[in-house]
Amino acid sequence: MQIFLSFWLIVVPTAAIFWLARAVVPAGEAELSDEYFRVTPLFEIVWHLTLYAFIATWVTIVVTSLLGCLFIRWTAASPGLYPRAGSGALSSCTE
Repeated sequence: MQIFLSFWLIVVPTAAIFWLARAVVPAGEAELSDEYFRVTPLFEIVWHLTLYAFIATWVTIVVTSLLGCLFIRWTAASPGLYPRAGSGALSSCTE
């Protein structure tokens, strides 16, 4: 079950974001050929790859965090992970 949930909450959105973020990189539409890398300056290639990595990583973190929060919020569970009355430092402070 954990593998199934991780796949749909993390892997699939990450792959979709990286696939959609290809439009940010101007070289994304270019064929993988030697000609593009011969005529394009190295700084420009590195700049576009860095921009792609930054945008894709930021969007991936936001989307997977949001999906995880929504999953936890909408998953049926008993309220409260800890019992209200119990031994511990907090129970003596609230009396």
